[in-house]
Amino acid sequence: FRNGELSFRHPLVRSAVYDAAPEADRRDVHLALARAAAPQAEERRSWHLAAAASGTDRALAAQLEHAAAAALRRGGAAMAARLLERAARLTPAEDARAERLVAAARAAWRSERADGPLALLDEAAALIRDPTLWADAQELRAAILKRTGEAEAAHTLLVDGAVRLEAVAPRRAAR
Repeated sequence: FRNGELSFRHPLVRSAVYDAAPEADRRDVHLALARAAAPQAEERRSWHLAAAASGTDRALAAQLEHAAAAALRRGGAAMAARLLERAARLTPAEDARAERLVAAARAAWRSERADGPLALLDEAAALIRDPTLWADAQELRAAILKRTGEAEAAHTLLVDGAVRLEAVAPRRAAR
């Protein structure tokens, strides 16, 4: 502790201290950090408010989504993916949660995170009812599969998707 600032010698020590703290204390600290964040630090403030939240919070989820859009505009796809994923976790409505999960997967893919996008798409798949959102998710999944060397699986996915989408969105299916 020096000049009012606490620092740790190693990030694992910081993580161990954080994980050992009771959940209520962690939420209180995140709330204090959100209140102390500079007015222009919207992403940081939103992130800490989300970490302080328990349960769902539609307004906070929208705030995180807004912060994610700002992060994307300045090229912060990895931050946007984290913000959108947290927004999805705070979203009570399944349709909106699915949209945010697909958006988080898209941002994670743009940030070149190899592990996250498919897991987010898998989670969204169980919630998606809108055929257009379903098609968006399938197109993203196919792009990921193609890029990771599974072009045949991507092709099959796109053809099956076109057949399924043909009745409700024929132009989209043709594309």
